[in-house]
Amino acid sequence: MKRGSEGFKVFLHDGKRYRGKTYPVEVRKTFGAGDAVASAFIASLIAGKTMEEAIDYGSISAAISISLTDCSESL
Repeated sequence: MKRGSEGFKVFLHDGKRYRGKTYPVEVRKTFGAGDAVASAFIASLIAGKTMEEAIDYGSISAAISISLTDCSESL
């Protein structure tokens, strides 16, 4: 679940919950942040990263995305 400036949450079927933190960056735009989170998170899981690592990659990707002026530049 994407939560904007509050990061995002992951809920698993077994009841476990995880929270993606935010990183302090200068926000230049917000569009594309959710796509950045989702793509980095899913790619990390596919690559065999742990849930915690995948969540962190998603958070970092969103921070990079919102700190640059266009999506193609940031991703």
